[in-house]
Amino acid sequence: MAKVVRIDTDALEEMQRSLRRIQNAFVGDDEDFKSPEDRAEGIGPRRLSDSAKDYGKDCKKNYERQAEDLGEFLNLLNPVITTFYEMDEELGQALKGDEKPPPPHHRNQLAY
Repeated sequence: MAKVVRIDTDALEEMQRSLRRIQNAFVGDDEDFKSPEDRAEGIGPRRLSDSAKDYGKDCKKNYERQAEDLGEFLNLLNPVITTFYEMDEELGQALKGDEKPPPPHHRNQLAY
C-alpha cells in the first residue's frame, strides 16, 4: 500500500516569510532596524535605560548567532519547497502522460 504524503506548501512558504522577518529583527538589513541598544532608549528612567542597553550589548552576539542559525535553516527550507513543487509538476506530467490533443471535430475536443 502506498503512503500518501501531504505537504502544505503554503504553510511552508508562510514559515519561510516569518523566519525571514525574525531574522531581520535580529540583524536588520534595512534602515528601520533598531539594535537592542537603540530599543533601550526611552523605556524609562536613565538607570533602567542604561541597564537595558548593557543587556542589549551582552545579547548582541546571541542575536547574531540566532540570525545565522535562522539563515542556515532558511537555506535548508528553500530546497524543500522547491523540491515539492518540482515533484508535483513531475507527477502531474506523469499522470498526463503522452496524450495528444484529439483531432479536430473529435467528440472530446472541448476537453483540451
